[in-house]
Amino acid sequence: MNFRRQFGDVMQREAEYNDAAQVEYARSGQRRGSGKAWNQRRRSLRGRLIRGVLTMPESSAAESSAAESSAGPARLPLFVEALGYLGAVIAIVAAAIALHQLLPNVPPGAELAFAGAVAVGLLVVGAALRTDGEPAFGRLRSAAWLVSTISLAAFVGILADRFLHLGGVSVLLLAEAGWTIYAAPLWWRSRASLQHLAMFGGLAALVGTGIHRLDPHLLVWAPGLGVWVLSALWGTAVYRGYLAPRTAGFVAASAGLLFGAQLALAVGTGALRLLALVTVAGLLAAGVVIRRVLLVGFGGVGAIVLVPQLASRYLPGSIGSPLAVAIVGLLLVVIAIWLATTRKTAASAPLTPRSGAS
Repeated sequence: MNFRRQFGDVMQREAEYNDAAQVEYARSGQRRGSGKAWNQRRRSLRGRLIRGVLTMPESSAAESSAAESSAGPARLPLFVEALGYLGAVIAIVAAAIALHQLLPNVPPGAELAFAGAVAVGLLVVGAALRTDGEPAFGRLRSAAWLVSTISLAAFVGILADRFLHLGGVSVLLLAEAGWTIYAAPLWWRSRASLQHLAMFGGLAALVGTGIHRLDPHLLVWAPGLGVWVLSALWGTAVYRGYLAPRTAGFVAASAGLLFGAQLALAVGTGALRLLALVTVAGLLAAGVVIRRVLLVGFGGVGAIVLVPQLASRYLPGSIGSPLAVAIVGLLLVVIAIWLATTRKTAASAPLTPRSGAS
């Protein structure tokens, strides 16, 4: 019986510690801290509390001081990030200027070597950079790999143009294919937003250029429709959780949908023009259903840009365009109020206590 009583006291202290720690963090708004030292300090405080060495107020005060001490060095990654950006820009610009001064008429081989060196160098820098859970280091690596992707596409383009003597569309196809193939494993390795956007951008450009290459006589609505279909499939994959991060995926898919709808509206006829209206309505509806303000924002932008064009085409010389914009504005206000109300209701709802803490 004594053992069961002691075990029950320990479990009660553990539950009280967790609840009190959450309340303390919510009140103070302090950064919890990160790193092995802070985690070890927190486990030590918990063990002392369970053994009865510390009381609850003493534990909260001690853990707050540990969080403050661990939050101090957090400025160092931001400084390293800014220093890395500055150093990379200075190095690339200085190398380009020095190459131009040494060789006024830069030969294709030097351009190819420079692009390849930048691509490989930044790839190695990003791979060697240890993030250790620091967002600043992760952003620095993503930026390095993005510039490396651009340099790789330039390398492929120079190779196809200056050495293989291919045509303009073929050069674009090879550069975009190289961009996409290079960006995909970098996204898989990092799952970063910049790599996600780079991968989608390269694939969308490759789809549009490929459709144009298959039949150059097609108008721009055909590449636009291809980008629209790709964006719709991309957004579905993001929603199902296959492509991360979600925010970057929704941004890429929404921008691709609006871009494709704009091309279809510019030169398309009949049903293709209605694709713009379907796109706007779909983005607004999807944002409301899954409660994504980002999608509602893209839908609003699309409504402001595309709906007046539809109105001016089907209702020329009338008040259709300003009336359509006014209706869209009122609709956006209603959606914003509804989203704010539902979020406020969800935030004010009481939390259900855990069964293990009672």
